Amino acid sequence: MDIECPSCKKRVELDQRYFYHAARSNQGFLYCDRDSTVLVFSTYDPAYVRIVGDVHPWMLDFDQKAEVEEHLIACPCGGSFSFSSPPQCPHCGGSLQPALPSPMHYVIMGRLIDGDREPIWKD
Repeated sequence: MDIECPSCKKRVELDQRYFYHAARSNQGFLYCDRDSTVLVFSTYDPAYVRIVGDVHPWMLDFDQKAEVEEHLIACPCGGSFSFSSPPQCPHCGGSLQPALPSPMHYVIMGRLIDGDREPIWKD
């Protein structure tokens, strides 16, 4: 599936061809603030639970989100992962969030960092 960028109106091809619903898969996700990298993690990840307790990412308050962000590794591009960073159009850098079915959905357009398969938490 492709989506249209609300900003530049160009077509954006999705690597995985569909959207992921974070709540259905008990995942948290954050996008990089510089590129289209998305970082995902299990809401049951012991490191995550140590940081904020037994709270799903979509229920975190501002301070809890900041605490999680502070404990995450940097993006390989040098950027930072943030709950407030939207998926970015690879053509214009505009937000693709309006093209997603809901704020609970995320897309993989490029690099995926999966916290179940690689280290994502700072020591």
